[in-house]
Amino acid sequence: MAGKFDSLCDAVPGRTSWRFKVRVARLWETAGYLRSDQVNSVEMVLLDFSGGKIHATVRKQLLYLFQNKLEEGLVYVMSFFTVAPSSGAYRSTHHPYKLVFQMKTRVELCEGPEIARYGLSLSTIGQITAHPPDYDYLVSFVPFSFCKLFAFSFWVRLDSAESARKNFLTFQGLGLKDLGVPGRTSWRLSPLKSVPDYNVIHD
Repeated sequence: MAGKFDSLCDAVPGRTSWRFKVRVARLWETAGYLRSDQVNSVEMVLLDFSGGKIHATVRKQLLYLFQNKLEEGLVYVMSFFTVAPSSGAYRSTHHPYKLVFQMKTRVELCEGPEIARYGLSLSTIGQITAHPPDYDYLVSFVPFSFCKLFAFSFWVRLDSAESARKNFLTFQGLGLKDLGVPGRTSWRLSPLKSVPDYNVIHD
């Protein structure tokens, strides 16, 4: 089965005839810069059978084709993309490139039990705080004591490694509607003396 599909790790510019079998591990919408009530794009993290991950984007002009076809957690066969450099802050994966949906991109729902649900990579607190202040990748904090009851995580980008050392996220004052917002930096922080129930996950 796997031999029939390309690996996300092999995606490079210069070719559009890619064919991937992937799970939509994360999916979110971005608002317009001047019109916060309008969707500007659909962003996602795709995960394949080998654990490879890549960011993918549906631009505003093509929302009518794909916005209602994609659902977080489901597996699809996707083909025909433009591959472009992944740049800027708040990058969701370490892949050097991203996939850009085109008019001829094809999306077909399928079964994919061989593909992990989340594809998370665990890091220690020490590893994450060793990153420089201008580290451009999203980081997800998951309190494992809460995960015994709830299966969720949320994205956050710390303003500096020092804030990661001294402060950790608290759920006080945060509702469920606040969770899962990519790029948000205004989380309420609370100093903790020890963090035995916390670990750091990066995608």
